[in-house]
Amino acid sequence: MKCFTLCLSMSVCMFTSTVHAAYTIFPFPVYEGDGIQTKPDIDGDIVVWEHGGADIYLKQLGAPGQPDCISAAGTQTDPKISGNVVVWYDNHNNGSTQRDIYGYDLQNGNDLFITHNDGITQKNPDISGDFIVYEHYTNENVYNVYVNDKEGSSAAAIFSASTYQIRPAIDGDLVVWGDGRSDGFANYDIYYCDLSQTSRTAHPVWGSDGDQWHPAVSGSVIVWREDPKDGSGFKIYGYDQTDPATGRFLISTNSGNHDYPAISGNIVAWENMSDSSIWAFDLNNRAEGAFRVSGITINNQRPAVYVDPVSGKKTIVWDHNGDIFAAELQDYSHIEVTSPVGGDSFTAGGSMTITWTADGAVPSVLIEFSSNGGTDWTTVDTVSNSGSYSWDAVENVDSTDCLIRITNTQYPNVFAASAAFAVHPIPDEIAVISPNGGEMVLAGSELEIQWTSVGDVNDVVILFSPDNEQTWQTVTASTANDGAFTWDA
Repeated sequence: MKCFTLCLSMSVCMFTSTVHAAYTIFPFPVYEGDGIQTKPDIDGDIVVWEHGGADIYLKQLGAPGQPDCISAAGTQTDPKISGNVVVWYDNHNNGSTQRDIYGYDLQNGNDLFITHNDGITQKNPDISGDFIVYEHYTNENVYNVYVNDKEGSSAAAIFSASTYQIRPAIDGDLVVWGDGRSDGFANYDIYYCDLSQTSRTAHPVWGSDGDQWHPAVSGSVIVWREDPKDGSGFKIYGYDQTDPATGRFLISTNSGNHDYPAISGNIVAWENMSDSSIWAFDLNNRAEGAFRVSGITINNQRPAVYVDPVSGKKTIVWDHNGDIFAAELQDYSHIEVTSPVGGDSFTAGGSMTITWTADGAVPSVLIEFSSNGGTDWTTVDTVSNSGSYSWDAVENVDSTDCLIRITNTQYPNVFAASAAFAVHPIPDEIAVISPNGGEMVLAGSELEIQWTSVGDVNDVVILFSPDNEQTWQTVTASTANDGAFTWDA
């Protein structure tokens, strides 16, 4: 008979965002380069601007690399974009005093000659679809607003008069401009005309004895800068052409001089000339009031706005001290991870309950895991914003620098990460069930060896000691970890 001890061993196989009551504001640079960049405009994700006071540049938001130069001949200024067409005015055919309206078709790469070498000064264009409007010089102190198509073949005065009609803007069929007819050019009023009407009649926007300049339009809403001439400073006003009973309404209520309003959809933006910052206003949420979009330490000027009619994405661009910057206005949301917390410890392969809180527009969240302090992330799951998720199989890592990150899938710039916690593998353990001591085994007979294991155990080595662990003999060098082995003792 043999008395023995049995042993088994194993082989193991950023710009900093700001928050407004309605929006989280994420500013970012569009282009920071040599020369002075100014007078940007935007449509979709394409931004155009004047570079160095002479050339027209273009860049797609978020695209890597340098911007494209659309036109470098002459002195180009004041670009505007609608769809695939960019327009501006320049002097590259007629010397330093003559101005013409030019354009460029981004889709086919063709130059467009809206007005060309006609001996008449045209400037300050705007474009919407197939319509281009601009100032058309008639004689001294007289400009009329003209409308043309992008092929330059149907120029016509919107409303012919011996007045000074300036700074036209257009959206769809609605054209607006500043008009000096009522007060001998001492004060300007805002007029509008609907191009879809058979009789193109100029209608005044009533309601002020002040000086009204720099109109902009989106849909039926017209905005402008007004000087009430009472010492209170320039203000931004609005007027809904389909709601004349309401009349004009005040948009900018904070102190300072406000100018160069821009509008798209429900968002109005303008320049606060007193502190060189960009402000905005949501026409759909007027009770919240105006809010600052940019900082106040560097000159910020000439904003332009685009609100996507399908997705609702809201983008403002502006001249940021000679560079072009943008900000996305995202519906306000905030996320905080509430579990795990710092110092927690979990077992690899085990379960973990992840919890979070979310305010605002958070329809669903992306859950991610990092085992190296956020250097690398792996996806756990994308789920609805229920505030809780059960992770049934924590990754098999051994780290004290683990993190969970929760991201708003609608606005990926909104996310939060937990404090560091630990994940450790289950300790690899084997326990011998049989024999378990005191058995008498005849030499040459079969012995059923049984065991249990915990952890990642693939194969086992079985050893036998005839002298109470003083020496060991190999029973089998490798066998599957199935819990049982028959030994011919």
